[in-house]
Amino acid sequence: MLTLIAAFANDKLPSNRQINVALSSFLNHNKLQNPNDQLSSEGRAILKDFCSVVEEAKRLLLTKNHDQALQEFIWNATQLGHKGIPAETPGAPVDKDSANRDAQHGLEGLKTLGQLILTNG
Repeated sequence: MLTLIAAFANDKLPSNRQINVALSSFLNHNKLQNPNDQLSSEGRAILKDFCSVVEEAKRLLLTKNHDQALQEFIWNATQLGHKGIPAETPGAPVDKDSANRDAQHGLEGLKTLGQLILTNG
């Protein structure tokens, strides 16, 4: 987990290996493996479901993002306009309705991208 924090602290994204190690360590933590005896049966079921969700998220990330394209995309997107990479902007002012419409189109595009990442074999 410390390697993830260190990566973020240095303005970097963690590698798939670092994510795998951190999530595996998290899932193997004693408190998750051996929950408190006072935890109700419903609490134990929720904890088990939570661990399943984390495990599936880890599996999904490592299989769908095997080439670390997600980290590369995020890093490149954050570099626009920084460190010598120009970000082209239009010369004319944008009205509020156009900005809202463009934001909605951008959101739809991100949703589509997310669906493609999750469903692409």
